[in-house]
Amino acid sequence: MTLSGHQYFHVGLMWKLIILITMPYHSRIFPEINVVYFFHYGKMEADEALKQFSDMFADPEYRVGMNLIRDTREAILPPEWDFSYFHRPLPQQVQDYWKKVSDCKLAWIHKGGGQYKIIHQAILSQRMSHNNNVERYACRTMEEVKIRLDIPLDFDISLPSS
Repeated sequence: MTLSGHQYFHVGLMWKLIILITMPYHSRIFPEINVVYFFHYGKMEADEALKQFSDMFADPEYRVGMNLIRDTREAILPPEWDFSYFHRPLPQQVQDYWKKVSDCKLAWIHKGGGQYKIIHQAILSQRMSHNNNVERYACRTMEEVKIRLDIPLDFDISLPSS
């Protein structure tokens, strides 16, 4: 199933598509390889992962222990993300989400440079202080992700074309 980060709601008797929250991402679950793929584009919000976890847990194809791929090569990361942001105590809701994920691998694909620095800080901080049952990797290519997560190199991890 593919999920979008856009939410819509019904107003009165007429259907109106009104964007409440625009979080530029798509996700797709690949049950055959035990992976949830998050693709980010545009400007990311600092709390975007909360919405993604909610969507993921609500999806009937999601299973505890699925590996996660976060692809931010097409995204602009939040400016407030730095080591102190990631090292602060996690809100209870986030702690609960990480407990639900448990015993998996998380591969974060980045475009290098400043993104690598931010992602490395996030991974390092989370390894030291949060849910140590998640193996975390910063990767530069999808091929590296596939190797880390034991995915066949010829498997196509992409979003369906619209």
